[in-house]
Amino acid sequence: MKEYLKSICFIGARGGLNGVPRKNLRKLGNNTLIAHTNRSSLESGIFSHVVVSTADAEIARISKKYVAEVPFSRPRRLA
Repeated sequence: MKEYLKSICFIGARGGLNGVPRKNLRKLGNNTLIAHTNRSSLESGIFSHVVVSTADAEIARISKKYVAEVPFSRPRRLA
């Protein structure tokens, strides 16, 4: 049986949004929106890795808790 490579999911998550401030940290049921996004991406079976790019320390912490990779903190000037 051949083993196929899976895709990597990239999530760009800003903390300071103009329309809905701190949207990614808002509760949706029992978890935050970013937690749901990370979990859904991993559970889909489509992706081998979920990578989150953010300048927000709280989003990075929650993403790591839900097994996403946060390899670096994006500079705020690039957000």
